[in-house]
Amino acid sequence: MRKILNFQKWLSLLIVMSFASFAFGQTANQYLFSAASGTYTPLTGGTTMALTSGNTDYGMFANIPIGFSFKFNDSTYTHVHASTNGWMTFGRFSGDNVTSDAETITI
Repeated sequence: MRKILNFQKWLSLLIVMSFASFAFGQTANQYLFSAASGTYTPLTGGTTMALTSGNTDYGMFANIPIGFSFKFNDSTYTHVHASTNGWMTFGRFSGDNVTSDAETITI
């Protein structure tokens, strides 16, 4: 009985390892690189936005014009609100809530 269990463990391990060889991840040889020559030209112009609320760690930039009309869910938007943490929203913005904690969201 013990030999059968040992054989099953090894067979299970062999099967798992054989399927693992089919898993494909990103490897360095799948990315292309080509050198380019030229002179770096920094961006100029643009609009410097001031924080509407918060600070540079937990802040919000409100009413940023996007330059076109964007229709979503039967509403048309021409401005966005952007957080310093990387998320954006359309429509109304509450300056008191500039963070997004997935553990406290009620759905």
